[in-house]
Amino acid sequence: MLIYHSSLLFPFFSILALFLSFGITPLLAETDKIISSEKNKHLEQQCHSNISVALVIANSQYQKKILKQSLNDAKAIRKVLKENGFKVIFKTNLNLKSMNQATREFSKCLKISQGMGLFYFTGYGMQLNGKNYILPIDIDIMDKMDVKYDTFPMQKLFDRLKEAKNELNIVILDASHKSPYRFFEHRGLANESPLSSNFLIAHSTDNDKNTETYVEGEKYSLYLRELIKVLEKSIRNNTRIVDMFMQLTNNVERASNGRQIPWYSSSLKKPFCFGKCRQSHVQCIKKYPDSIYKGQCKNGIPEGVGTMIFDNGEMYKGQYKNGIRNGFGTHYFPDGFKMQGIWENGTFIKFSTHF
Repeated sequence: MLIYHSSLLFPFFSILALFLSFGITPLLAETDKIISSEKNKHLEQQCHSNISVALVIANSQYQKKILKQSLNDAKAIRKVLKENGFKVIFKTNLNLKSMNQATREFSKCLKISQGMGLFYFTGYGMQLNGKNYILPIDIDIMDKMDVKYDTFPMQKLFDRLKEAKNELNIVILDASHKSPYRFFEHRGLANESPLSSNFLIAHSTDNDKNTETYVEGEKYSLYLRELIKVLEKSIRNNTRIVDMFMQLTNNVERASNGRQIPWYSSSLKKPFCFGKCRQSHVQCIKKYPDSIYKGQCKNGIPEGVGTMIFDNGEMYKGQYKNGIRNGFGTHYFPDGFKMQGIWENGTFIKFSTHF
């Protein structure tokens, strides 16, 4: 029987390990390249040119509290989007790493397709120092550092979408639920919008406010129910996207008796529609005894969006119907005061922040 001393075996195994490392490392690297190449190839096949892409995330199974309607809401909007030609990336109950991976995949897909991007998140969200964060399911927030390092910052999503350089991005956050976490400086979400000209940001309720987490007997949240209605109608009628969110705001406010007023902010520089926008309006200039109108017209009458400049220095920018102010608009006075809100049949009826 042969007995080998450990001092003799050690150099042998060291040399063997060194040899294997030189052989295996390139092999592993080559395998990673093949896997990465296959993933990119699959992504290119799925995200072909001009296709609209949506990332829908439902985080409901939180450690502190379960959100009962979130999964149903996400499934409902996924169905509508898929039926209308969107490639939908659908994710549920994500931790921070998975949220990061999902948004990375979303932005890569948009970089390939250059189509419309739509991000929908339902779950818990919060604000800190004017910035918004959406929460992974496994988080426990005790202080500001937890917010900074353990939640997903919306600014990260905005930055990724800016890099995609696609034409339009819609970001919808149904994340203003009353939080079960102790550390929250403010209620709801903040008025945070990216400094870019191709975004529309929407929140399920106004800034610094919470929505009702769950209404007994309701399968879907109020915001989602009304969102689906206006979305389906807008797709059928080729309605402008900004007009769709105006209608959504009004519908939710009416249905909740004023308790919930959705917020949105648009930096779009030209009309966008689901489908091709209708060209029923033409640009025109109309002169009146004390003013001049420049904007959209129908049959020679102000209809749509336009600007009325008055001889006394006042100015109105906003929506018209049958030659009369109707909808959202702002009246500017020479002293700097402005009336911004909703007009009905030429009369100002209420102030609004939804611009």
